[in-house]
Amino acid sequence: MAMLEDRLSTTFVDGVWIAPESRFRPTLLEDYEGGPIAPQDTSQGLNYQIWALSYALNGDIILTPETTGLPVTVLPTVLGCEQISFCFDQNGRPSVVYIIGGSCFLYWYDSVLANFTTDEFTGIFSAMLSMDDKRAAESAVNDILWWYTKLTGPGQYSLYHRRQRDRFQTEFLMKTGCLAYMSRAGMHDGLRGKISTRAGI
Repeated sequence: MAMLEDRLSTTFVDGVWIAPESRFRPTLLEDYEGGPIAPQDTSQGLNYQIWALSYALNGDIILTPETTGLPVTVLPTVLGCEQISFCFDQNGRPSVVYIIGGSCFLYWYDSVLANFTTDEFTGIFSAMLSMDDKRAAESAVNDILWWYTKLTGPGQYSLYHRRQRDRFQTEFLMKTGCLAYMSRAGMHDGLRGKISTRAGI
């Protein structure tokens, strides 16, 4: 689903978050997303069940299905994570963004490389991933959106996004003067994209 003119809507259209985006993240080391019956298995669609992403004491980043299946370690022994978020791509492959110190890392499947890769970015304060529209009817045009904030002045934060169709190479400034931490990103019941930020952890 294209983001018209690469900007936020100028007309506010509110709605109720669709589960699991309706869940509040108690910490920035967990995340929830609708996904397939199993990683890389889209036979039941991209929204068959809710998956939880968690960070283990040994540094493993783990995906756990809530309906059927077993936990899967996506990234082993990633020490020092401060924030994590994830979503699935069109083929049910998990993408994960995580922050360690002053660096942000994006783990994703790059179709050009035909493999998973991890890219490092600096200057990012808080980040989340979302699939803009998981409905089967939108499978030809849906996209992974990467939302993040940057400190752009004393106590001042701005919101940016990148997207999968650009291989996450192009940065778009979406809003100045936002709160520091990404809180939620997804769709509401009016089938519009919605994001929120918060001041503290």
